[in-house]
Amino acid sequence: RPVLRGGSARQRDSLTRLYDRIIAALVHQAENREPLTYSSPGTQVRLSARSLGSYLGGINSLLRVLSRHWNEGEIPLLSALVVQQQTGLPGAGFAKFTGMTEDAYRALLPGEKRRLVEHVQEQVYAYPKRKEVTQTLTTT
Repeated sequence: RPVLRGGSARQRDSLTRLYDRIIAALVHQAENREPLTYSSPGTQVRLSARSLGSYLGGINSLLRVLSRHWNEGEIPLLSALVVQQQTGLPGAGFAKFTGMTEDAYRALLPGEKRRLVEHVQEQVYAYPKRKEVTQTLTTT
């Protein structure tokens, strides 16, 4: 998890619980093979899309670090399950974790974006170590 510096212990604890809730919501959606929208009340996170996007970026970074630590290949991007309600696709920030630039992602045709996202989502759904990821990244 990101190192939480500054603020009071109470603020750091609150942020830790927020990361835990986001990760738990993503893993739950992965187990049900369903994406969720940034505004979905089922996330129980209650953040703006922009704020949630920042947390998702942090979680993606954690997954990359954990992948290197476990030395077992890449852990799929849980953030691929969070999509915009209007398009059914993640925001452009998702691109940098796929090896693309945001501009390159934006330039893709809608069908190309959909295929890329569905490919990453299928990797998330098929990943067998979701429970281990949750246990490693959360405090609960």
